[in-house]
Amino acid sequence: MKKYMGNKDKILPQIYKNVVEFVDEDINSLIDAFSGTTNVGRYFKENGFDVISNDINDLSYVLGKCYIENSGLPEFKKLFDFCKFNEQLEKLKNTDVFKSALKKIFSDNKNVLTKEFIKKINNSNYHIVLVYLSYFASENDYDDPIFEPYNFITKNYTEFGGNARYINLVYKKTLENIKRRLRTDGINEWRLIDKFYKYPYDIKYLIELEKFMISTNNRDLQILQKLINKPNLAGSRKFFSKDHAYRIDVILNTLEYWLMKKALKQNEFYVLLTALIESVTIFSNTSATYQAFYKDYRANTKQEFRLYIPELSFNRTNVKILQEDATKTIVNEVADVLYLDPPYNWRQYDSNYHLLNTIAKYHNIEDINAFEKGIVGASGENRIEKLVYTSFNIKGFVEILISLIKKSKAKYIVLSYSDSESNHTKKDIEGTINTISEFFADKSIFSKYELVKIESINFESRKGNKKEKVNELLFLGKKL
Repeated sequence: MKKYMGNKDKILPQIYKNVVEFVDEDINSLIDAFSGTTNVGRYFKENGFDVISNDINDLSYVLGKCYIENSGLPEFKKLFDFCKFNEQLEKLKNTDVFKSALKKIFSDNKNVLTKEFIKKINNSNYHIVLVYLSYFASENDYDDPIFEPYNFITKNYTEFGGNARYINLVYKKTLENIKRRLRTDGINEWRLIDKFYKYPYDIKYLIELEKFMISTNNRDLQILQKLINKPNLAGSRKFFSKDHAYRIDVILNTLEYWLMKKALKQNEFYVLLTALIESVTIFSNTSATYQAFYKDYRANTKQEFRLYIPELSFNRTNVKILQEDATKTIVNEVADVLYLDPPYNWRQYDSNYHLLNTIAKYHNIEDINAFEKGIVGASGENRIEKLVYTSFNIKGFVEILISLIKKSKAKYIVLSYSDSESNHTKKDIEGTINTISEFFADKSIFSKYELVKIESINFESRKGNKKEKVNELLFLGKKL
């Protein structure tokens, strides 16, 4: 999840080093209340810490179940005893093409796996299942009259899908204003806008309205003409190539079928789902987030699709994976260290990563057809579903956070804050830093306090521009 906003992957060693140097006693437990990619919790677990990892997002929950909760390789005993899978595997396992694929998946993942991990998983059931899903899984794997497969990704997120056409929601607001004025003036041609709203959003209705406005010298003519000339007024989503979308759908359906047939344990399912989600981020036709896509297909969309291999932990510690509002976690959970990295960015993380969250919870969506009806706009985000957001990327979040820290049972507090202007304005940043500094310097709450600056790279620097260097500020305090 290297493209995830706020990813701390590059500075984890420095965060860990500063925490252990700051404390003046033995500590062995950490709460990560806004876990995001779960990288912080994973790093502390690898260093022997008990970890409580929490995030409201489905994506983070799945990552936590895979990377933090696991303490060894999944065995897949039930899957290998499952007749349908066993039959498919028996046909393949001794063939040259399958033996070649066992090597290929390592070369395809060579930049993300350590040599030690490759040795541990080589020819394991974990290795074999990932290879099978990557290159050989097909519709035959869930060909069962009691299972109804659904090509959700292809249908909604490729230009070839039957539900992939969209109206730009920003421009739709302008059309709504034009429509309202036409109705107020008693002009029945407002109905042409409603006709345009119906799938597949044919521009001919707006052109017909334009002709009417020209003939009547309507006040909104120029506004309408500007909209008609917008290349992205309406279009088809292009988040994936046709081949990649097909592979994602096959793997999603296969996992859902295996889960239905009880051929997977929970931990095994989350590992495979994580492998798929990680691969989706690699092969998406996007820069990073899922609010937009590239007009043309990039090189990554033309490569052969394969699963990313999650490098799992072998370190056994006590862990807990939560999916709740962080206000509960901060106040109720107990650990030596409370690590806080709230989503300061003004954009909702859930919105930016809506597609990854949808894949993460796909197996829990009871009515996929009803869910699909809420998918709108170029982003393809479901706008009907009621989302539960955290309250920390709103104005006044610092005051909320401070009140919760006071109630926390943790002795040590570590608050991470980036001074990037993509978070807030320069004035807001300075004000926030001053407020946080004053709080940590309050000797009625903290017996000692330290501020550490770690140089980092801004995730959101524009492509092609020199990456902006920013400071990751670590506020470390020991509570009285």
